[in-house]
Amino acid sequence: MSKPKQPTRRSFLKGTAVTTAAVATGAAFANTSAEAAGIPRKWNMVADVVVIGSGIAGTCAAIEAATAGAKVVVLEKDAVPAGCGKLSGGHMTVAATHVQKRNGIEDKPEWLYEDMMADSEWTAVPELIRKYSEGGAEHILWLEQKGIRFADQFQSTSNADRIGNGKSRGHKIAASPDYPGGPHTGGLGMMLMLLRAAEQRGVSILLKHKMTRLLRSEGSGPVIGVAAESEGKPLAIRAKRAVVVTTGGWSGNLRMGLAEDPRLTDDIYPDCWPYRLCLGEGHIAASDVGAELSNMAFGPYLVPRWGSRVYQIWEPQNFDTVPSIHTGLKIPDFQKVVLVKSDGNRYLNEMLGKEENPSPKNPKFSIKLHSVPEHPFFQSYLNLKERPRNVWAVTDGDGAAALGWTRHLDEISNPDPKSGIALYPGMVATAGTLRELASIMMVDASGLDATVSRYNGFVDSGKDTDFGRPVLSSKIVRGPFYAAKLAILKHTCRNGIRVNTRGQVLDRAGLHDEGKVGSIDDERVIPRLYAAGECAHYLGRYRGHGTLGIYSFYGRMAGIHAAAEKSSA
Repeated sequence: MSKPKQPTRRSFLKGTAVTTAAVATGAAFANTSAEAAGIPRKWNMVADVVVIGSGIAGTCAAIEAATAGAKVVVLEKDAVPAGCGKLSGGHMTVAATHVQKRNGIEDKPEWLYEDMMADSEWTAVPELIRKYSEGGAEHILWLEQKGIRFADQFQSTSNADRIGNGKSRGHKIAASPDYPGGPHTGGLGMMLMLLRAAEQRGVSILLKHKMTRLLRSEGSGPVIGVAAESEGKPLAIRAKRAVVVTTGGWSGNLRMGLAEDPRLTDDIYPDCWPYRLCLGEGHIAASDVGAELSNMAFGPYLVPRWGSRVYQIWEPQNFDTVPSIHTGLKIPDFQKVVLVKSDGNRYLNEMLGKEENPSPKNPKFSIKLHSVPEHPFFQSYLNLKERPRNVWAVTDGDGAAALGWTRHLDEISNPDPKSGIALYPGMVATAGTLRELASIMMVDASGLDATVSRYNGFVDSGKDTDFGRPVLSSKIVRGPFYAAKLAILKHTCRNGIRVNTRGQVLDRAGLHDEGKVGSIDDERVIPRLYAAGECAHYLGRYRGHGTLGIYSFYGRMAGIHAAAEKSSA
């Protein structure tokens, strides 16, 4: 059998499935009474189902709607399809699958339900978690039918993989000759195969097409379409059956971040790739037509970067390249550094910055630091009074060599561009003396001198009387001295639009309804409006990774039910 041809982004752009060309424009929003009511005078395009966003939820919604016979148009504001899914790790927490069974792992949907609810501190939406837990096994088969392969090794993606019933559930995308990507960048291949499946079903993905608002008829009427723009031209796109919002999170929207947590100022960097494009447009547009928003205040994952403030580097941006995720300096041993702020003083026990930490919910398990934004490492940084925050890890020549920094910083004018340091040279420093280093760092020189001297005394005495740091083993004494600035990146700002198990958006007018409160499936909905993915509220305070599973699953649910709506005249 001949080796299958690896699909590329170019193969999509050759056809009609994915295009950057805008449809013909006209005076779609003339100054009429219809416009005042939000209804355009004429439509530039008509489809059965309009999907906003081409990430994993949107693409899965489009596939299911098109499979059901609907004409589907996907609007994507970026020049490259597939949203944040293409740069994800490509793993998902699912239970009772055939992948587990072939590896001798017993699991049950009920166990996953219990563990996900417990890990959310019971703030996740029970009906949504239960339906996902029960449908996950079929969902993995559905993804495999689209050409996606799953590895026989499982990834620990959350406490729900381990707490309670303790099963291996982190299904990873396996490498394949059919698509690029590997164990840490499986999302690239996953999204490529899903885009191919959408193309095969006649889905049109319009690139550089940004949704500006949803169009809902007066009163409690249905959503009838979308206002959009492409290259400065306004468009009105009619949806004969439904609109599905899958616009992702709000990491890049500074105002939304401040609304949820006033500490998320502009030095909690929103411009890291790929989340700088997640501006919460879906949340805003859905709210404007009456949607309920919920549980956004728990905040994002907070990712630390040292000497850089970029999450990923992906150049050139096409499906033939794999992104780099190692974009900053590493601190594998916090015994080699002290952390200081603008006045040159320490402000916490540096050992809290270790990447692996005991889980606050189950101390016998370790978790990734960024999975717990309420961890003391992040809280101490967020609670600093100075703005902008200015925190540096400082070490000496021996420490820099042990940490692996010197190969990057000895030639600071020409660092490795794949490390991310080249993008932000002001976030690394090296100098012959501590006072010279302090000048580059813009911290108080006397304060830094005194802090390092005091810290070295703690190493001699074996006791940190300021912050109780254990195992003091490395002095900072021999120049040249080195420093890397700390950047905290916003990642995965999830939750928001309330939906039911069919993916229908709940109408906040229903909050006025009196009487018995029952299932979310009994609550009032905005007719013909659906939402799925990171913009929708499923998970409450659940901090696990592996959420591509629930996002893609409910993308499918939204697509199936959107296509089943009766077509309007």
